[in-house]
Amino acid sequence: MVDDFEGVQTVWTVCVDPESTDSSALNAALTADHASQGKKALQLNFDKNDRPKAVFYLPKMMDLSTGGAVRFDLFNPGTADGVGFALTTGPDSIWCESDSFPVAEGKTTTLTFDLTAVNFKAAATNWEFRLPLANLDYVARLSIIVNPKTAGAVQGDNLYLAVSA
Repeated sequence: MVDDFEGVQTVWTVCVDPESTDSSALNAALTADHASQGKKALQLNFDKNDRPKAVFYLPKMMDLSTGGAVRFDLFNPGTADGVGFALTTGPDSIWCESDSFPVAEGKTTTLTFDLTAVNFKAAATNWEFRLPLANLDYVARLSIIVNPKTAGAVQGDNLYLAVSA
């Protein structure tokens, strides 16, 4: 389990200026709404403006090298066009971002991000989706990237490392 969101408060935070000039993330908080396991979920609040994505992250050292995928349950009330995932890895803090995946409206969808895929982007690939992930034993930050359709929120729960994609 990476995060089950059952704590008193969350350590999830938002990427904003100057760290991320394209994020419209507002805040992250725990909620009882749309928990897929346990009693709480993570609510990600965002705006819809000229910034194309809302970036939320967990600042926690992790070793994800023993897993094949990261899975996350997400409820989209119709506010998101898609959701992606990113890791900041290695001693040089390399940002590696997945493509955005569509999420169904009005229901909970389990998103699977394949850690063995060769379809991540980073500065080294000139932001083209052709990078394999490296340094999975040295992950400093796990990020969820929401592409807003409207201002609002999505709720997520049950974030875990799976053996295979």
